[in-house]
Amino acid sequence: MRVNPNYVVNLAVALNSTQASKEQLSQQLSSGVRVNSIGQDPIAAGQNVMLLNQIRQDDCFTQSANLVTGRLQVADSALGSVVSQLTTAVSLAISANNGTKSANDVQAISHQLAGIRDEVMTLATSADVPREKRDAGWAAFVAKYKANSTIERETVVCLPA
Repeated sequence: MRVNPNYVVNLAVALNSTQASKEQLSQQLSSGVRVNSIGQDPIAAGQNVMLLNQIRQDDCFTQSANLVTGRLQVADSALGSVVSQLTTAVSLAISANNGTKSANDVQAISHQLAGIRDEVMTLATSADVPREKRDAGWAAFVAKYKANSTIERETVVCLPA
């Protein structure tokens, strides 16, 4: 029977390979990461980069959604205030036109209505919207009623741009 003269060398190479595998597995177990360097698994490393980019993009979308949600909540609150003010204005106008109020009472209601109008205009022009977008469609509407202190008997229809 022949004895392999390289037996000890082959045994040392196999032991070194086993030791390297053991160290790699220990590192994976301790870090919780299967791929610690690109050379270990280039495909997995590429997939990791793609997933990280997707996570960043999802975070960006989440931040945008949160920003829009906040702006919608501000707009909802402003619209709720406008509805409340308009309800009060309708109630005052009906009470002023029922024929039981004196001239002084009607004058006082007129001042209240002017205050409500100013409050609604303030709410309409102070929303959390960039000024150029907000003023694009409403500029003529706002300017007309800011400049006028009397209530006119005409209908103005102004659609936002």
